[in-house]
Amino acid sequence: DALIQGPGGEQILRQDIRRCRRCIVDDASLADVLHVRIFDALRGTGLEKKIAHAPWVTSRSPNPGDESDVITAVGLNERMRILKYKTGHFFAPHQDISYVRGAGCGDKAGET
Repeated sequence: DALIQGPGGEQILRQDIRRCRRCIVDDASLADVLHVRIFDALRGTGLEKKIAHAPWVTSRSPNPGDESDVITAVGLNERMRILKYKTGHFFAPHQDISYVRGAGCGDKAGET
């Protein structure tokens, strides 16, 4: 069963919030392969720019519309969460926790 993060950061089972199966895979090489495949599939479509420049993130800019403040995606997060839902499974409205990449990923490594 898929766990959620409880108070204090520990993983707990709360089937009133999340009922599904989950697998977490930490694999930077696989994330790179998937990133290339996704962007190859989107190349030349209207989704390419939307995904590459994350408008849902850049819209929080203190200077909306300022091109120098555009955030550009450079890859996928290597912590991949794969969820499996069956009839009756759900994931209630929630706020995700962040996963911060290490300093070796650049000065704007970002969070998820």
